[in-house]
Amino acid sequence: MDKRRITRTLLVVFMAMAMVASTTIGALARPDDSNGIVHLDEQFVGWFSNGMINDAEACGPFAASAEAVVWHLYLDLPDGVSQEDVTKAAVEFGGSVASDIEWAIAGGRIDIWARTAVKNAGQSAYARQGAHTRIRDAQVHLADEDVRLGRDVAIQLGRVCYSDLGPTGEITFHLQAFVCDGHDRFPGNEVTDVSGTWDETGGDWQLWDKIYKGAAPTVQVVGRPKGCRFDGNQRFAVGTSSQMANRYILPGSTDAADSGLMKISSTDLPEVHQQALFWANEELWFQRLDNKALGAFQCYDDRLHADNYEWILIRDYDKLPSSITCIAWNVTPAATEE
Repeated sequence: MDKRRITRTLLVVFMAMAMVASTTIGALARPDDSNGIVHLDEQFVGWFSNGMINDAEACGPFAASAEAVVWHLYLDLPDGVSQEDVTKAAVEFGGSVASDIEWAIAGGRIDIWARTAVKNAGQSAYARQGAHTRIRDAQVHLADEDVRLGRDVAIQLGRVCYSDLGPTGEITFHLQAFVCDGHDRFPGNEVTDVSGTWDETGGDWQLWDKIYKGAAPTVQVVGRPKGCRFDGNQRFAVGTSSQMANRYILPGSTDAADSGLMKISSTDLPEVHQQALFWANEELWFQRLDNKALGAFQCYDDRLHADNYEWILIRDYDKLPSSITCIAWNVTPAATEE
């Protein structure tokens, strides 16, 4: 396996282990300047609900829904603080979302449930995509603002609750293919010290028109370069790991009459692949299926090494792309400019 892909896999495993173990880790320290407000444990700030453990019991007073996510948070009240001292509970989320908050106190503990949903599905890109939500902060307000709490007092994150896949949204894939008469007709991939190890072009990648030494720009649909023609029979597959676990061959192929394109919605993918695309800490891989000699394969923000596989990585679920482009550059000496 490619060194980069091993690193990615280890990162995903580590993050998943950290999420499961997080509720047993002591709260991160905060200065004793709380002014009567208890905040969310800092280790949970920025977490997305997609990828967290989905537990029906976490819904509390709310019902599980495919359009909304319910977050469960809790705080063990410190010594000297009673339920009469609690005046307010609030939770802040990223993105254009609305939230309903319910909370209850029993047995020296306050439980908070926050049901989040997009405000207007036609207004913002975030709302239109309907991604799971990101937590920014949670607060419990005490009646006495002069209360100074210990450094280990913080709100803990429990689990989330939703039905089906939750609000995963929709992304359109533009899959494009070309056949060119040489490797120098198109920009290549990013090159690292191990690019030669994973070379599937027989060394011809060294003839790429441009070889990136750093992160390449996001892949976009392009017009027909000189020396290339649109490919009308390129096929693709998706998987949930670099070994193409849950491999699924996409129906259809690229269309030479339509700029070498094949279009598919994420909603047309099996659920396991939608989950891999939209859930944090999971992976959706695209594979260029054998057609002609590989020139380069590029997807979204991943164009690395001269191989047939690339990874779709959503870096910010508050800013989901409406479309993702993958391009297969094939090479054959018989290809001539039309």
